[in-house]
Amino acid sequence: MTQAMLVTSDMTRRWIRSTDDQYLRDRAECVTLNATEQRLALYLAKTRHANNVRLGVTDKLRTRRDPEQIEFEGMSAELAFCKSQNVYPDLVLGWNRPHYDCLTSDGIRVDVKCVVGQTAHLKAMPGKVHVQDVDAFVLVQGVSPTYRIIGWASFGDLVNDAALTDFGYGPAYALGWQDLQPMDTLSTAPRR
Repeated sequence: MTQAMLVTSDMTRRWIRSTDDQYLRDRAECVTLNATEQRLALYLAKTRHANNVRLGVTDKLRTRRDPEQIEFEGMSAELAFCKSQNVYPDLVLGWNRPHYDCLTSDGIRVDVKCVVGQTAHLKAMPGKVHVQDVDAFVLVQGVSPTYRIIGWASFGDLVNDAALTDFGYGPAYALGWQDLQPMDTLSTAPRR
């Protein structure tokens, strides 16, 4: 058993046990971050959060969860996706960072979206979406250190009026995991 497996939290074990949809478990690639990757995610998340506060960036999160924990889970999900694709995440932390999270080896600009619960919806907030900077959105589900990379949607598939919905926090673009493309087709995402 590797050290990464020993780091798995009780919350992660409960989440994996409670995911009862066999199709989703079979379809999604499972990635576990090792201890070094977890520390990197924590450092990047804290630095990003501090820079956002310092620069006066308004938080558009629509949840009651702790913003620092959300930033950590999001950064961990980005690292998990990058690990699965054998690419590096975007490490720019200042005001001039791009709106995508990483660039695949095929040149696809990806915005990774993380969800920690069982409701696997790929979501993007109106007003936070930048047309010129993202080719595809990828849904990653889980809690550190274990994540499942579920699927992807092109910018046009997610950001359109037909995908606009409300989960009780105001309108958001959203697609269910059943509507996402399998990860092995990401290289076919249309470039914007």
